Amino acid sequence: MRSFFSFDNLAIVVATCCAVAMLYVVPKNFDFLNPITQALGDFDMTDMVFTQFRDESKVTVDTNIVIVNIGDRGRGEIAEMLGRINQAEPAVVGIDAFFRAPKEEDPASDSALSAAMQATPNLVLVSKVAFKEEAEEGVVEQWVTSAVEADRVFDTLETSHPMFTAHAPTGYANLIIDQEAAFMTVREVSFEEECAGKKEHSFPIRIAQAVARNGRQRPWLDMRRMRL
Repeated sequence: MRSFFSFDNLAIVVATCCAVAMLYVVPKNFDFLNPITQALGDFDMTDMVFTQFRDESKVTVDTNIVIVNIGDRGRGEIAEMLGRINQAEPAVVGIDAFFRAPKEEDPASDSALSAAMQATPNLVLVSKVAFKEEAEEGVVEQWVTSAVEADRVFDTLETSHPMFTAHAPTGYANLIIDQEAAFMTVREVSFEEECAGKKEHSFPIRIAQAVARNGRQRPWLDMRRMRL
C-alpha cells in the first residue's frame, strides 16, 4: 500500500499554503494589483445615479453653447474664426488655449489675432495658477495642492502674452485637487484660488460672469467649492 505521507503530498500542501499566503499578502501591500478594492473605495452613490439611473433621453441639451475646435490652426486662422464668430454676436467667447509668446517668424498673424481679440467684446482667456518652482519645470495640467505645503497659496499665474490678454479677463483651467484624491475620481472643483496676492476665478466662472454682465442671464454663483 502506498503511504499517504509521501513527499509529493507534502510538497502540494506546502505549495498550497504559500499560494494562499501570497493571495493574502500581495493585495495588502500592492494596491495597484487590487483594482476591485480601489474601485469600491472610490465608489459614490452619485456615480450610479449619473451612469445607470439617469434617462439620457430626458436630459436637456443647451444648444446655446457651441464648442469650436481650433485644432492646430495658426494664429491668423484663429483670428479669422473669431471674426466669423463675432458676426453671430455671442454672449461670451472663451478661448482655452495659450499664446505664450509672439511669433517672430509671423508677426502679421500675431497682430491679426490681437486685433481680433480686441474686437471681441466678451472675451475670456485661459490661465493657470501655479507654484513658481513647478511652473519653471514645464506646463502641467493639474496641481496637487498639498504636495508642497497644505496651506501654501499659488504664487505664479501663467497667461498668454500681454498683447493678447490686454483686453480680456482670464480664468484658470487647471484642476486643483487634494493629495489624497490624486488617483481618485474628482468630485469637487474650486471656483477661485488665491494667486500672487489676488483672487483668480476659474475659467467657467469667468465665462458665466461675462454672460451675466451681458444681460442674457443672471446666474447665482457660489464661489465656494462645489461637489459634483
